[in-house]
Amino acid sequence: MSMPDTITITCPNCNNSFAYTTWKSINVTIDPAAKQKIVDGTFFLCTCNFCAKVHHVQYACLYHDMKQSLLIYLLANEPAKLDEINSIAKDFGAEYRLRIVTNENRLIEKVKIFDAGLEDRLVEVCKLLYQAHISSKFPDKVLTESFFDVKNDEHIIQFITEQKEIITATLEHEFYEKVRATLAGQTQGERTFQHIDQNWALVAMKL
Repeated sequence: MSMPDTITITCPNCNNSFAYTTWKSINVTIDPAAKQKIVDGTFFLCTCNFCAKVHHVQYACLYHDMKQSLLIYLLANEPAKLDEINSIAKDFGAEYRLRIVTNENRLIEKVKIFDAGLEDRLVEVCKLLYQAHISSKFPDKVLTESFFDVKNDEHIIQFITEQKEIITATLEHEFYEKVRATLAGQTQGERTFQHIDQNWALVAMKL
């Protein structure tokens, strides 16, 4: 189930304090509206009760999708408490995918990856390989971030440059499957929460 909590927020705009509901755990199977808010980027927004100023409030929480057998722990700005986080895993079956993300954008990306029926480890390696190709094609562009997305039922990767430009590439199914074959045996589930990102992909490609 979803687990709410209440905190007090002081609005930096008008300096008044008000109560705000946060969520230690979000079960999006039971509450699909919460999932939609996460995906569209409105879940972590709050409106001051006094001046109506909208603020972004990111906090640690557990995303739980029962249909996908998926748990994603958003660390936000808190230090990693891996023993505490991994203790959650014992309450779920071996079919569950266990992930850690460090910000809201990465949470949204993970949700989109698994909703698309893809494996995030493979997507991260694909992103790394695509980035190498784009960097060689556009040597004057410094790529700082990359995100998986779905547009018009097409799987894409968006690369952000230092100048905040966006370079978009289509994630081809054939290429994805070639990466799957290359990494056979490295995408097995583990019973601890995993931080699967570009650093993980770099290590995987060296093995």
